[in-house]
Amino acid sequence: MKSLKFLAPAVLSALVILNACQQDAKQTTTTPALTSASQDAKVKPQVYLFATTVDKLNLRDQPNKAGKVIAQFAEGDFVESNGEVSPNKEEAQLRGITYLEPYFKVTSTTPEQHNGWAYGGALQRVYAGSRAGSPDLGKLSQFTMFLKTLDAKN
Repeated sequence: MKSLKFLAPAVLSALVILNACQQDAKQTTTTPALTSASQDAKVKPQVYLFATTVDKLNLRDQPNKAGKVIAQFAEGDFVESNGEVSPNKEEAQLRGITYLEPYFKVTSTTPEQHNGWAYGGALQRVYAGSRAGSPDLGKLSQFTMFLKTLDAKN
């Protein structure tokens, strides 16, 4: 079980790398004037995709610890966001590390699509961009499950 806590960052890193490779493969050639860095910086992503990094992450109706728990996520679950972040930050200790982070307004990727606030210290962003270009969650989940079967020491 100890090896799994070291495997989670590796899984999330691999997801980010896979997503970057997928995005590079989808890029088409355009004129430099249409893809300048200043224009890209102004474009807000349509959707953010996060992976949960702790088990039993609470989804709350308000962006604070006092908010009612709507649902809980398992480690490795995926949630979507439009980028809305709470103005307040709260301190929490996760896996022995103290975080001071805001809450993110998220929607579960399950058929029920629960909406609420999740603690930012327990979320790892794996994608930000257009909804059409977002990665296939089924494939990401399969890959994550495979990585969890590997021996983290090797």
